[in-house]
Amino acid sequence: MYTDIESFFNSLDFENNHYFYHVTEKGNGNSIIEKGLYVEGTNITNTNNILFTTAIELKQEELTDFQDFIDFLEENSFVSHFRDTTEIVFIASPKELDKKIVLGCDQIIDDTYYRGIIPSEHIVGYINVTTKEITTNEDCEYIVDPFFL
Repeated sequence: MYTDIESFFNSLDFENNHYFYHVTEKGNGNSIIEKGLYVEGTNITNTNNILFTTAIELKQEELTDFQDFIDFLEENSFVSHFRDTTEIVFIASPKELDKKIVLGCDQIIDDTYYRGIIPSEHIVGYINVTTKEITTNEDCEYIVDPFFL
């Protein structure tokens, strides 16, 4: 849907939604769009909302312009010999849901126990910060088309 990062940035509707991000390994973004984002739920942050165990809120006041968004992308890429976390997945939560978008699930995948899942319809898409390639989730309804603003 969006071919450039500036259009993607302008599509975020902070007036009606909260947005979050999840930094993941290269190659995981498509699977997250298709299946949703599984949440372990280990409550190391001592929060009562399981969403915050896997995602960080993207606050509008921290992104005052497009350059702030570019800086944000660069600051959140991490490549080492052990891990290539160059994909940033963006998640939307309508304000009326009060950030409670994780559905309960009990599932073991690759020896990891997951307590919840963020359904696919809340996954806006992801950006590969190395290539600047954007992949959006066509089934996500929580973004706006910047061409019709």
